[in-house]
Formats: sequence, structure tokens, C-alpha cells
Amino acid sequence: MKKVIAAVLVVVLLLGGAAFFGMSVLGSTLGTLMAVCQPRGDGAQGELVVVGDLPAVDGFTDVQVRNAAVIVSIANQRGLGAQGARVGIITALQESGLRNLANAGKFRYPARTTVMTAAQWAAIQPFVASSVNYPNDGVAPGDWDSIGLFQGRPSAGWGGQGSWTERITNLLNPSYTAGRFFDALVKIDGWQQMRPAAAAQAVQRSAYPDAYDKHWEKSGVLVQALTGVDVSNTSGGPCAAPVSNGPVTADGWTKPITNYKKLTSPFGMRFHPVDNVWKLHAGMDISAARGTPFFAAADGLVVKAGAAGSNANGLQWVVIDHGGGVVTRYLHSDPGGIFVKPGQRVTAGQQIAAVGMSGKTTGPHLHFEVVIDGKPVNPLPFLEERGITF
Repeated sequence: MKKVIAAVLVVVLLLGGAAFFGMSVLGSTLGTLMAVCQPRGDGAQGELVVVGDLPAVDGFTDVQVRNAAVIVSIANQRGLGAQGARVGIITALQESGLRNLANAGKFRYPARTTVMTAAQWAAIQPFVASSVNYPNDGVAPGDWDSIGLFQGRPSAGWGGQGSWTERITNLLNPSYTAGRFFDALVKIDGWQQMRPAAAAQAVQRSAYPDAYDKHWEKSGVLVQALTGVDVSNTSGGPCAAPVSNGPVTADGWTKPITNYKKLTSPFGMRFHPVDNVWKLHAGMDISAARGTPFFAAADGLVVKAGAAGSNANGLQWVVIDHGGGVVTRYLHSDPGGIFVKPGQRVTAGQQIAAVGMSGKTTGPHLHFEVVIDGKPVNPLPFLEERGITF
């Protein structure tokens, strides 16, 4: 084991500025060892031109091949190369089966949600259901107002800002909706170095973030059949921080940690185990092994990352501003266990740090806080209102 660790450390020193991801605990005396990361594939390989008649591709219908050709063409227009095209295809395969789906508007309003009010859903439901009257490749029962190749929601702005008719028409236009997907993809910092499924999830915020992976080989088959270009060496990279395997709700929230032991201390007044005084515990403590990844609970802007201050007993933390007066805080990472920096935008489910024991703590855990307009609130009911339960 010592030889392996020494070899890894030598590689780290040689690579200097190489990117890192993940953490693994090698015992209490060894601490945390970062894994070396090397990107694979160049991400873009020149022109990807779809020429001539569309080919028959084993395992795919003519409709799927036609929609894949649109995605490849739009990716090529944007200069995103094989990697961009393949990320688009794996996303469409998972979201719609690579079909341009209308929405029958049969989604039943849930008992608890903050996506929209019941009155708002009742108002837009007839417009959503009208999508079946436009050219499409099939009709889905409906998940909220999701429509089209990438299952974009017009109420969330994916169909543009025009009338409902214009939004629905846009979302049933594969060229338009592929363009909107790539508009969002290129805004993700370092998407080219991400694991392809992570790049797709950063845009889509799916309830099934790991599901995109299974379509990667299929995407290569389609791109190569359509363009004649060998794309076997485009595999994305492992360099980006991993994404959570937990679902992202329609409200845009996810569990800040998925691999944990138990909730050890709830929000509220308690006798502090270190200070030995009664005081407000402003968040909830989630016990987990040292080095366990934790994630941004929603999209936002990192405003603090690292040491909490000279009077914080060595505490390391991350603070994310989600807008609208909502802030989340993540406490107790070890030094070197934080993977974001102030000013960086993060997406729901993106790893931001790892569990540690910095500051006043009796064991490794994530202390998670939700602050609204400067006032801490109980995180459990806040998350439950947004579809997240522990």
C-alpha cells in the first residue's frame, strides 16, 4: 500500500496542475488522497457533416435516425464536435427515446409541490394538451408540461417567451429544441472535460442522473453512421467533480448528500457537545464517513468556500446563494476537501466538497443549513416542500 501511495504522489507532483476529483479515506493516519485525473479524447474532431440520404441503423427507427441527424447538424453548426453531438444524443435518448413527443396534458397535480400553483397548472394544462395537434413522433401521458425531443418545459422558458402556441411549436421543432439544449450546455463551465452523463445532467437536472450513461455507445453508433467519422476516442473526461446519484426534483432541489449513515442532530436548541452550553443548532447534522462526497442542493453561485475565518476554530465551509434570498451552507470539510471557489456557478447535484472534521466537531459529518433572508430555517421541512426527504 505504501508503494502505491508513493507512486500516486509522484505522479501528482509531476502533473502539477492536473485536475482532481473524488476523495477516498485510506485510514485515519493517511487522511485524504486525491485521485489523479487525465482527460480522455479531444472532445471535438472537426466537421461532422450529415451527407446524402439518411442511413438505416440497426437498433434504431427511421424517426430516431432523423432526429439524431438534426442533433448532429446543430452540434456541428455550433462547433461542438463529436463530444457535443454525443452528449445531445444521450440526453434525447433518455428523455424521449429520441422522439419528438407531444404531451397529452394528463399529469395529475401532486399533493405537495412548489413548481407552480394548482391554479397555474389548471391554466396551462389545456395549452399543453393541445401539443397533440401539432406534428409529432408520438404522444406521452405527460410529466408536468414537458414536450419534445429534450422534454423541455415551456413554463420554465425552454420554448421561448412568446405565446403558448409559439412555445409549443418551438418545442416540437427538433432544430429549435436541440439548439436550446446546446445553448445551455455551453454555459456549463468545463463541460468538455465532464463525464458525458454529468454534462447532460447539468443541463437537464433529471430525476435519474445516472441513466444517461447507458446510451453513450449508442450515441457513437449513430454519429458514426450519419457522418462516417470515427468517434471512438471521444469519451468525455473524468475530470469534473462527480454528480449526485440522487434525483433533482422539478423544483430544482436534490439531497446534499446521498451516502450517509444517519441524521445525528436536528435543527433547534440543543446542548452543544463541545461548548457545553445551550444554543441554537442552525442546521442539521448528517453523519457520514470522512471523504464522502456532498453536493450543491440546488443551482446557485458559490459565495464562500474554504476557511470560515480566523475565529472559526479552523472550520472549512461552502456557502451557496440560490437567489430569492435563499442560501445554503455546508460545514466541516477538511482543508483540501473543497472543490469549488467563490464566484463559481454550480448546478444541483454537482459535488462541491467532501465530509471532514474541521471546526468544532466530535466526528465526521455534514452540517447542512438553509438560510432565508439571513435567518436560518429548519432544513428538513424546507426540503420536504421541494420533494426531498431523508
